[in-house]
Amino acid sequence: ARDADGSGWYPFVWACLAVGALSLCCGCVGYLVVSHRRRSTLEEDQIRQALGLPGVVRFPLVVMPADVFVELRGLVTHEEARDAYRMTICLDDYDAAVDFFETDNRLGIFFSHQWTSFATPDPSGKQLAAMKASVAALAESYNR
Repeated sequence: ARDADGSGWYPFVWACLAVGALSLCCGCVGYLVVSHRRRSTLEEDQIRQALGLPGVVRFPLVVMPADVFVELRGLVTHEEARDAYRMTICLDDYDAAVDFFETDNRLGIFFSHQWTSFATPDPSGKQLAAMKASVAALAESYNR
């Protein structure tokens, strides 16, 4: 397609396509930048909220002696630990937890785990095995 003076429309079409492609790329990059900033802002808000609640215990802290823990055959819920096992104490308050561990220079190990099924916390036993290995290593390093 050529116009009356013999020049073609092709350069114009290519220029339009190039501008369109560049606009599309800029739009995609802009979207990614805005999404990243939004995610970062949400993460920062979550961190600020967590730091603003240093004295709040949202779930009870179940404390049991290491010798009882290493004899467990499977992970149990904190309710089961509270009701059925020879645990030292169930702490619902941050200050009580700090006082408990400062008394007699007690060594505490905090374990958090992910439930890997709907029925039991750790059906494969992998998490419990890792926790027991950690207890053994720490006991050895502290000569306890």
